Amino acid sequence: FASPFNCYCNKYYSLFPHDRYFGSLGNFFQAPDSKFTTGTFQVNPPFIEPIFVKATDKIIRLLEKAEMTDQKLTFVYIMPIWVDFPSYDTLISSKYCYRIISLDAEHHYYYQYQTGQFIKARFGTNIVILSTQIDICSLQTELKLIHAFQHPK
Repeated sequence: FASPFNCYCNKYYSLFPHDRYFGSLGNFFQAPDSKFTTGTFQVNPPFIEPIFVKATDKIIRLLEKAEMTDQKLTFVYIMPIWVDFPSYDTLISSKYCYRIISLDAEHHYYYQYQTGQFIKARFGTNIVILSTQIDICSLQTELKLIHAFQHPK
């Protein structure tokens, strides 16, 4: 998930289909399941509850399909620490949830591509690792993810 204003990767899906004109692969929710059969994907949708619900449902469905065909599929789902809504419960109770990395408010950063600045997170962030692979997130991988959210002094 990205927008033409905050994308980092060359290949990304966005919320709006018209973002194709600016480099997006199109709307994430309209993307064919065949685009997500194997590999690792980062998901950081806009922090809007209905979008989280829809993204969570799609991700769980994609993981179920990948498991049925013995494919290795992983999602690194970045979300605010909102533990009192159904999508969060769906994610953490899923058999595909292998790790939850929690980052405290005021102790990590987001990079704002539009301005080229690091912005201190005023809220906590959960990085939820969902995968068809049981051994997907080693301690080394977890430390790399945590480090990625630190300000490069």
